Amino acid sequence: MRLTLTDLTVRQLQPPERGQKMYRDETLAGFGVRVSQAGTKTFVLVHGRDRQFTTIGRYPIISLAEARSQAKQLLAKKTLGLLQPQAVSFEEAFEQFKAQHIATKRPRTQYDYKRTLEKYFLPRLGKERLNKVSYERLMEITDRLADTPSEQAHALAVARTFFKWCARPPRRYTPSPLDGLQLKLAKSRKRTLTDEEIVKIWLAAEEQGYPHGTVVRLLLLTGQRRSEIGGLQRPWINEKDRT
Repeated sequence: MRLTLTDLTVRQLQPPERGQKMYRDETLAGFGVRVSQAGTKTFVLVHGRDRQFTTIGRYPIISLAEARSQAKQLLAKKTLGLLQPQAVSFEEAFEQFKAQHIATKRPRTQYDYKRTLEKYFLPRLGKERLNKVSYERLMEITDRLADTPSEQAHALAVARTFFKWCARPPRRYTPSPLDGLQLKLAKSRKRTLTDEEIVKIWLAAEEQGYPHGTVVRLLLLTGQRRSEIGGLQRPWINEKDRT
């Protein structure tokens, strides 16, 4: 949507019901403000043949006048050949994310982040330019998990963390397409199994045998997700270290 951006219009911009909405300034080509569903307003500049996104800053931390001035400076540098685009692919950014962010987390979190990004996003986005990954593209990927709402919400949460990291200085690879995304958290369970119930389930599973009974007993022993145990492979088990 195009309009003449003023302090009043920026202040009055309303958030969309879903995702993000871009308002382009009629007075400066490529300059605009992107509004998330949470109401976050971010000044951006779209420039070059490849339509590269550059984040300038958030309103009202940075004013409209300051943002427009920075946009003009960036366009001038681009014209003079002083602004080099950062053609970073999803795969390249993911490798940096693993080394600089995931590596600082606890082992379980490291495994979880890597598993989620490598399973759902890397196969489909690996070679794609990071600034070309849209909100709609990510929804297309995660909509396939609609039958498992908790896994869908978790995949979006990990992706949101990844893109937020990519958008922060000193990287600024691209504005996050998931900026402002609100997730519905899974409802907590009303109760857990009693010891007596666990015994009954264990005995029934033992009687049932392989494969379903074995799966149920592994779920009781490990506390893993049903899909994780259902897809368990022998090479994943280290009998020596019992892991």
